Amino acid sequence: MNLELKTDAIIEPLALADVKNYLHVVDDDDDALITSMIKAARKRFEHESYRSACSKTFVAYFDGFSGDIKLEKPPVQSIVEFKYLDEDSTWQDVDSTIYRTELIEDSGTIVKLSGYTWPTDVLSGINTVKVEYVAGYLSQAVFPENAKLWMLVVIGGMYENRQTEITGTIVSKFEFINGLIDDLIVPGEYQ
Repeated sequence: MNLELKTDAIIEPLALADVKNYLHVVDDDDDALITSMIKAARKRFEHESYRSACSKTFVAYFDGFSGDIKLEKPPVQSIVEFKYLDEDSTWQDVDSTIYRTELIEDSGTIVKLSGYTWPTDVLSGINTVKVEYVAGYLSQAVFPENAKLWMLVVIGGMYENRQTEITGTIVSKFEFINGLIDDLIVPGEYQ
């Protein structure tokens, strides 16, 4: 499977005001810096957990049909389009009466219904089936609290230690911090 990001997040999972409150920052001088740190922490969370922290649109390409179609970067919110490239090299919609979508917390799966077959006029080759879908948590309100705390701690570390090295101090790493998101890591073959 090949995965493309079509539309990136518009709203981050943490509000600037909440992060500034956590950091005890009262003025606006560092707003641009803190906003960049929120985005960086979100991207790190997404890398570590293999989830989408906020709504994004992806296009997944598959090499033909073979069984159920698993979509990455959960939670999957909706399927925008499901198409295949026919033998005339024309994109065709997959008939929505032959499949169902299972949109659950850790995955999004397109399942062929019993008694039906996938289209048989699929062009032979790579990237001949595509699924455009929206994935990520719907809002800041439903983004998991433990993930918010993890991001706040990561942002706090970046804000307080803006260099790549700290000299003349004793540094202790909080090993427990990654445990905050252990239960959010997507299991499976995509990692």
